Formats: sequence, C-alpha cells, structure tokens
Amino acid sequence: LLTRMVKVKSRWAEIEDLNRKIENLEAKISDLEAEERERTTDLANAKIAWDKKKKEDLATICDKKSHLDLLKKKRAALDDKIKDVKDEMAASKAKERQRK
Repeated sequence: LLTRMVKVKSRWAEIEDLNRKIENLEAKISDLEAEERERTTDLANAKIAWDKKKKEDLATICDKKSHLDLLKKKRAALDDKIKDVKDEMAASKAKERQRK
C-alpha cells in the first residue's frame, strides 16, 4: 500500500508539473497572439501612413506640374513679346535706313 501511495504521489507530481507546463505554454501562446495583433495593427497603421504620403506626394507633383505648365505658357508669351519687340526694332531700323 505504501509503494502504491508513493507511485500515486509521484504521478500526481508529474500531473501537476504537466499542468504548469501547459499553463506556461498557454501564456506564451497568448503573448504571441497579442504580439501578432500589435504587429498587424502597426502594419495597418504603416500602410495607412504610406498611402496618405503617396497621395500627398502625388498632389504635390500635380500642383508643381500645373505650376510648371503655367510658367511655360508665361515664358512662351514673353518670348512672343520679345520677338515682336525685336521685329518692331528691326522694322524701325529698316525704315530709318530707307529715310537716309
């Protein structure tokens, strides 16, 4: 009977040890799941920030392109005016030469 009680106590200690190991593993699983949720949230937030930055960059590029197009039109208009003034000066010089 005594040896049987010793065996039962030994088995009981093994069962308690296994229960502690199971509890530790369940805690590790819970920690890993929490870490996974945190990383998933971080990843989602990073993607949102990236998408927002891309939209802002695209808007900036569009604004700069529009501004550049406007500057090109103004430059073309100025070039036309410069050409007109040069043509007028040449015509004026030609008329003056004809008078002489």
